[in-house]
Amino acid sequence: MFDLRRIGAAVAAIVGLASVAARAEPPVLTWPLACTLGVDCTIQNYLDRDPTPGAADFACGSLTYNGHTGTDFRIADYVAMRRGVAVVAAAPGVVVGVRDGMEDVNARLTGHDSVADRSSGNVVAIAHGDGYETRYAHLRRGSVAVKKGDRVERGRLLGFVGLSGLTEFPHLHLTVRRDRVNIDPFTGESEWVACDPARSHAALPPTALWEKALAAALGYIATGLLKRGFSDHEPEAEAIEKGNHVATTLARTAPAIYFWASTYGVRADDVLQFRVFDPEGRIFTEHRRVVARHQAQRIEFVGKRRQHVEWLPGRYRGEFELRRGPPGRQAVVVSTVRDVTIE
Repeated sequence: MFDLRRIGAAVAAIVGLASVAARAEPPVLTWPLACTLGVDCTIQNYLDRDPTPGAADFACGSLTYNGHTGTDFRIADYVAMRRGVAVVAAAPGVVVGVRDGMEDVNARLTGHDSVADRSSGNVVAIAHGDGYETRYAHLRRGSVAVKKGDRVERGRLLGFVGLSGLTEFPHLHLTVRRDRVNIDPFTGESEWVACDPARSHAALPPTALWEKALAAALGYIATGLLKRGFSDHEPEAEAIEKGNHVATTLARTAPAIYFWASTYGVRADDVLQFRVFDPEGRIFTEHRRVVARHQAQRIEFVGKRRQHVEWLPGRYRGEFELRRGPPGRQAVVVSTVRDVTIE
């Protein structure tokens, strides 16, 4: 007598093996926006690979937060956003969803609840076959350049970087999914695969989804500089995002002179060191702070308010360093200079 249950199980196993054999290769991704990494854009956050209430990126670092579903490509500020930074298809496919019309508003000011059911903001979703999908979120209002059903090639304009949805700075949030499971494009692994602290992250693994030449240039950078500048007013985060506090000249009667730096991936015990030199090469003001906790982003500054006399005219130079490591053996992780002229 035939055992129908065993026959059915065998057939299912054969079909399953055939299905696995037929599954397509994952999409090969190219750079998804018109900017140069480390020059006018940076990677602010990666996919969260920690299944606990904590958070860890693919390198077991802190460039993510609990539940983060993709990669955040941050542009300079609102000025760059208004000028337009193009978002393009990272791989060919078919557009399966779009949304446009949401305002570009900082959710820190309006409240996260205002966009709770539309956290992606203006978005384009593209299917690449075999369950793979990419989603391009927080696009600028009115910029979406495709419609549902469009077949797009790699590099096709999808829209522009914006500030729509649940976001506090202009950026592209790129999500890669397969069968509704988030995939880390920097490893090719799912969000359910924990980060490996033993793995070297100077270069990406061969399973990364980025095209080969691009993957070779995308080694993990845990900490970096976002922006720096001079201002005659105490710098504030929202004003910096709007492109303010980046003066190249200040008046002799300016109420103050501030030098600031915005960095990402700051860690506990990092040392932030500022020095500003006057036109005669003397230390005008300086500041040193030891960071108390890990931070995704930090704005720090040094400054001096004007008393009764005008500022000495000429060129002032600001120097900033972020140092990391045990006392006496600290390494410089970030270093930058900026000048301002007092006229």
